[in-house]
Formats: sequence, structure tokens, C-alpha cells
Amino acid sequence: MLFVTIISTLTSLNAQTLITSCNAEFVDIGGEVENYLNDENSEWIICPDTLSEYLEIEFTHVDIETAFDQGLDSTGCHDVLYIYDGLDDSAPLVGSFCGEESGSGDKSFIDGHTLNVGDKFKPTNNTGCFYVRFQSDNAKRLTGWRAEVTCCAPTLSNGVTDGVDLPMPLNGGDFFNLEIDNNCTRNSKLEDFTDFESVGNSCYSGGLTQPNQSFYAFNSNLTGGFVELLAEPIDSVGVIEILVFGPVQLDSASYSGGVINDCVVGETPWSLFFNAGPNQTYILAVATELKGRTAVNTLGSSEGLGGLLPIRLENYGIKKSNDNAVISWSTSRETNNEEFAIFRSMDSKKFDKIGTVKSKSINESGAEYVFSDEEKIAGTIYYYVQQIDKDGSTTNFDILSIYRNSNRNLSSYPNPSNGVFTIDHGNHNENEQNTVKIYNQLGQLKYNNIVSNHTLIDLSNLESGIYTIQSITNGNIQSRQHIISK
Repeated sequence: MLFVTIISTLTSLNAQTLITSCNAEFVDIGGEVENYLNDENSEWIICPDTLSEYLEIEFTHVDIETAFDQGLDSTGCHDVLYIYDGLDDSAPLVGSFCGEESGSGDKSFIDGHTLNVGDKFKPTNNTGCFYVRFQSDNAKRLTGWRAEVTCCAPTLSNGVTDGVDLPMPLNGGDFFNLEIDNNCTRNSKLEDFTDFESVGNSCYSGGLTQPNQSFYAFNSNLTGGFVELLAEPIDSVGVIEILVFGPVQLDSASYSGGVINDCVVGETPWSLFFNAGPNQTYILAVATELKGRTAVNTLGSSEGLGGLLPIRLENYGIKKSNDNAVISWSTSRETNNEEFAIFRSMDSKKFDKIGTVKSKSINESGAEYVFSDEEKIAGTIYYYVQQIDKDGSTTNFDILSIYRNSNRNLSSYPNPSNGVFTIDHGNHNENEQNTVKIYNQLGQLKYNNIVSNHTLIDLSNLESGIYTIQSITNGNIQSRQHIISK
């Protein structure tokens, strides 16, 4: 039901109207029939029926007099509609607008002040209301505006907020499995309730960039340790951003402290992994490109949230011995550990499994392990070890790298090139055959052929970027990077 309270009368030059409805039409003082008045100074407060609903106004008709100079308040408008995010003009100003899209089509003289049909606005304050003021001069009287007032009811799970209300940690240091529904959110951001400040454009420095944002505060357990979270789309939400900010301390009505511990971005982002301190509070932030639901689950290996990692890793490293790559690691505890798998890559993007080592732990004690890669490969080679639990769960160790020499010298020239270049394999036998594979930065194979020692290759159809050349000759593998610049 629409409730409208009018303070003063609509025939005067000063009127205030209160709209408290989620199914109303917001129109100028002349209504749908008359034009607005000269020298008008009218006010509206627009709120939802209840605080549990989120309000939105969408303009369907706009005809407010523009200017061909600075106009009123340097807006480029003769008549101005002011929208404030709150209950009065002390609240933050959302914008000051004019525009004649539903009339002559004129726009504001100043960029950023043109109101268009289809423009939508949501309040971000905890009252859920807008204060709107309209001021006109004594020249033209135009047809004004019409806007639809609608609301949605949020379906965020217990403890999840869109940031307008302060999220409180509810997990008690234990695992959590969340369904975060971004179908109905306000436009609040991480910095609205923490002291986070954006200092760049990346996930680690700029925070969230996708529009539909929700937040969850959680506690680590009393001992702390590694925490791994996995975000997976339930609906088609496009790009998902997930980050953890903390540790934070509750200070009155906001959190202080904290840094971004880890963040991932993608349509199906990989798991987020960080080391939580004991009994600390962190903020999980999830943002989606489109409205919809996303599941965020604690993986079973998260020892900082109620569980224990299947192993406790003590030492982990790589060294070269007789031109072999030797990877070593040791554990001080193993629980339900089945084995370790070793993976290798020539470009740090695409990894292949090259071997396994069975667990040597007795009665869940620790053990020492060594794996030697004896394949003759030259260049910078990348490795990582994956722990495999008895139930098939896995945990990846950090990526290691090592440079391995060869008596052959693979080269490409000119480097950089425009995509046309010569590959020299450094072979003593000019007739020796070499398998050449070339990968882009995403690990995608772009060239695969058997060639002789000195070979001119034309890859001018490829985009500019850094490519990895891999040459295989009689089991000897060499790799190098080549830059294509256009």
C-alpha cells in the first residue's frame, strides 16, 4: 500500500512529500498531467515499507531544464534534482541532475549531471531511504520526471551482510558452508565498515570491483593455521571475486586493522588459501558480476578452522645434483596421508605429473622424502608436490623452480621479433631432427612441428606476448622464452 504524507500544499513553492512504499510512483510536483513550477523548492523522503527491504528507484521519464553554461551550482542545469543517500541534505550527495531525454533531448552542460531514462539508484545507508530535493528557476516549466519505486527482500544467509550492517563472526572458529545470494543487495563496500583503502587496481590492492557484494565475518580457531576456501557459482553470476581481509578488531561500529590475505577472480575461481592467526577475526568478501547465488565452502584441510591438515610440513626445497633436479621435503605429522605426487612444468602454467612417492609415516609420525627428476631438461623448470589423502583429497605445496644447464644452447633470433624468427637448437649434427612446441602465457599450444637445426618460423598471426619455446631432441629438452612485439 502507498502511504503519502504531504507537508504544506502542492500549490505552494515549498512542499515535502513522504513516500513509504515498495510499490509507488515518484513524480514531480505537477504530477503526470501538469508541468513543475517556477521558483520551486520541493522535497521528498523516499523509504521502503520496512527496514528489511531494499529500495530502488528507476526513472521512466526525464524532462528537467538543462543549461548551456555552468548553470545552478556548476551542474550545467537551470533546474536541478538533488538525490541524497539518507534522510536530509547532510547525507552524502548521490548526484545533482537534469536532462531532457523525454523532451527536447538536451543534456547537462557539465558531464556527470545528466539524468537519463533507465537510470537506477539504491540507497546505501542503514535507513534505506533517499532524501530528494528539486530546485527550479523562473524560466521554463517542463514536464519533469517519473520514477518507479520498487523493493527487494534480501535472502542473505545468517551472518552474511551486504556491508550496510556490520557483519558479526558466527562460526565460532569452526568450518562454515555458505550460500551467498546476491540477488538483492545494496551498494555498500568493504571500506564502509573497515579501514580498508584502495591503493591500486588489482585484487590485492584495489579490493572488489564487481557490483554485487556481500561480506561474512569469521573467526579462526585457538591454534590457527592454514585455511582453504572454495567459491563455486550456483547460478550464472559471471565473474566471481573472493577475498579475505584481516585480521581485524571490532572498534565501536566498525572494524580496524587488516590487510588482504588472499584473493581470487574468475567465473569459477580456484580455492583461496591463507595462513590464519590463532583466534582472529577475518572478513570474507564475495562479489559477483551478475545477481545470483554463490557457494563458499571451507575445505577439509583447513586446520585454522576446526580441522587439521593431513600433514604438517617442516622442510620443502629443491637443488641440483649431477644435473638432476632433486626435490626434498619432510613432515612432523601425517594423518590419513596416502602419497605424494610430483608435477613439472616448463612455463609455470601447464603442469604434468611425473611421479609419486608413497607415505613413509608410521603411527602418524613424520618422515623425510626425496624425489629426483633425471630427465635431461635445460632451462628454468618448475615443480610442485601434491599431498594426496586416503579419501582422495589433495593439498598442493608451493611451486619451486630451478635452472638446469645443457651442452646445447637453444636460441631464437631476433628476440623480440614480429613473429617471424629463426630457432637455433645448438645441435652439432645439422641433420638432427627436433620437436618444437611453442606455448602462450596461458599454457596453450600454438605450434608443434618437427624441424631441423636452423629453422625459420612464421608466427606473425599470433598476438603480442611472451611465448615459451620447447625443443626436444633425443630425449634432451630445452626451453626458452621468446617475445613477439607488434
